[in-house]
Amino acid sequence: MKSASCVIFTAGDWCNLDMIRPHLEHQPAVLACDGALATCLENGIVPDAVVG
Repeated sequence: MKSASCVIFTAGDWCNLDMIRPHLEHQPAVLACDGALATCLENGIVPDAVVG
């Protein structure tokens, strides 16, 4: 079975984006939950799907 990775963003306080960006370099599926869509887009992160 092929493994897949996913990064899930949620609303609320985020850690430093420098900690997150290395995980995005491997092109995981990116999900934005609840109010995280606006923060993702403000930081140049385009989610593959939005939930909530």
